[in-house]
Amino acid sequence: MKIKDKTIRVLFAVYLVLMLWLMFGQRIGKVLYGVPYFEQIKMNTNLVPFKTIMSFIVSFKAHGMGYMVRFTIVNLLGNILMFIPLGWYVSYFIRRARNVLTH
Repeated sequence: MKIKDKTIRVLFAVYLVLMLWLMFGQRIGKVLYGVPYFEQIKMNTNLVPFKTIMSFIVSFKAHGMGYMVRFTIVNLLGNILMFIPLGWYVSYFIRRARNVLTH
């Protein structure tokens, strides 16, 4: 295995660990408002595409712009930036798998 491939695999592993920690690990051991960790995860997990964006739009219409503009921009840009590496890694590993399967 080439050094480039090893480096990419190590960086991917570090990226996955970081993403898992950001999504789930930050709250471990913390009881927020008396709500246990797994209940917090259930309450804060959103698997519906664009649901958060729609809630931001509804909030803007109902309450005006205010502080929510900054919060919305940071949230959306943060999500986009956090998942850009995942798209790159997935495309890289698919190309590698195709090369292995065709040879």
